[in-house]
Amino acid sequence: MNKTINKLLIVFFTGFIMVKCGNETKLTNKEILNENNTVTHFLVDVKSLESDTNINPIVTFKNLADEIANDKVVFTKENIKEVLINSRDYTSCVIVTANHTIVKIESLDDCQQSGSWKACMPKCSGYIKKSELNFKNDYLNNIIGVPDNQERVAYYFNSIQTLQASIDSLKMNTEIAEYPYIHAISKTQSSLGWELCEDFYCNNFYLTNHLYEYHPVFKDQKDQYLFLR
Repeated sequence: MNKTINKLLIVFFTGFIMVKCGNETKLTNKEILNENNTVTHFLVDVKSLESDTNINPIVTFKNLADEIANDKVVFTKENIKEVLINSRDYTSCVIVTANHTIVKIESLDDCQQSGSWKACMPKCSGYIKKSELNFKNDYLNNIIGVPDNQERVAYYFNSIQTLQASIDSLKMNTEIAEYPYIHAISKTQSSLGWELCEDFYCNNFYLTNHLYEYHPVFKDQKDQYLFLR
């Protein structure tokens, strides 16, 4: 299925963008860069780690993220607040502890004050690896534990593809990033889930594992769909 989607992304990214409400916008396809690896899969779907075939996918993620992340910071209790504040400037922030714990920040606004970290720790989802991967959806401090001598690294990613609307029309040009995300910007609010950003409305869409009439399908976190035809 993933190979099929990847091919379809290359073939069908020219055409029209379709949003669930019925709006259509013509796309100009500049370039498709679609990497399939532990990092990109995890950024799109945290639970993809469960099907990763590497012996320790957390170590695989860490090694690859060292090469392709936009930025990374080793953090402790002393700089955790700065790390969390800086994560707002990126699409995704993933935190890896040693070789056994990996989490992706899901919401900086949903946070829990931690006495040991002296910071409001955000809601995250990810895995702790013991004999097997154990899924966790909790506040960061409850997953990575108390401050100690273990290395904890925050990896920052700017991984959203940008579809920029013209002021005079809804024609969009694409700037394709390395990962299967789309950040759609329009001068009209197209459907539920779009938010006001400066003088436009915008919404984030993520590649799903499904096809609609043999076309790649993207969906936001409020079940609004974006697909190509």
